[in-house]
Amino acid sequence: MYLLILVFFMIALLFFIINYYRRKKIIKKICCMSLSEKCCLLNSLIEPAGFQYDMDQDIFTSQVESWQREMGYTALYDEASPALNMVFDCEPIYFDYEGVTWMFEFWKGQYGINTGGEIGFYRAYTLVPRGRRHLAVFHGLPNQDLICGTLEIWKHDRLLFDISQKHWWITGFSMGEFSYPESLTLKASIIFPDKSMLNAFLKGLNDAGYAEDEYDLCGVKLNMVIGTPKHAQPRRRHRLSAAFSQLANRIYCRLYLWVTRPFCSSLDRLLYLYYFIPWCFRRMINIRKCKRRWRKR
Repeated sequence: MYLLILVFFMIALLFFIINYYRRKKIIKKICCMSLSEKCCLLNSLIEPAGFQYDMDQDIFTSQVESWQREMGYTALYDEASPALNMVFDCEPIYFDYEGVTWMFEFWKGQYGINTGGEIGFYRAYTLVPRGRRHLAVFHGLPNQDLICGTLEIWKHDRLLFDISQKHWWITGFSMGEFSYPESLTLKASIIFPDKSMLNAFLKGLNDAGYAEDEYDLCGVKLNMVIGTPKHAQPRRRHRLSAAFSQLANRIYCRLYLWVTRPFCSSLDRLLYLYYFIPWCFRRMINIRKCKRRWRKR
């Protein structure tokens, strides 16, 4: 019996020593890499996920030619989000313009181990009746119709990030940051291609419950702030699932920060995971599994 305990102890000690020196070697390797080398490597690894790394703000943003554009968007995705560890506030704005129904949607909240926000610009292929809009599938805009916009995410009085892009899906995600949706404020600016589209969107805003004093206009540019959304939230309808997901998100955030504690930036932390615990890194960007789960939902 004592011999078995001694053998087990020796194996555990050997495992600890091997991993200690392996960890030191990986830390040294990452520290010896140039900033451009690290950015190129990380972007090549996360490109299949449809995202890219923003070194200036230490966040992740979506690519224009990402696979998510092919998936489109529907309100059913928002309903399924609490079960996928995404607990956020969402604010869809529907409006009719040029013979089809459009949807501009705003999100802010917790996405797994990321605090983030999104602005999505979508349209259907036809006019969708009001009673069917929550079931319709909307599609990401083609390149010739991309819209200029700015997304800011504030946590209490602290600016987490701001992004200005011409895109169909403006996003920003701060990895390792944990937040509750109600602690976040989304500030958005949208530059519309013409006055007609702006007026159509304003009608959609009014239909959603926004008053004229809740947004600002400057020509064809609209500025608005979303703290508490007007629409009923899926996380409120699925309170148990959302609470469990937030508990898991908090634990995963702390675990991620603890495991990668030799580093401070997401760039170094993820490369450290890539070399030290590759299966964990692969699981974080397991895109095929993510696609299957979305389609199933």
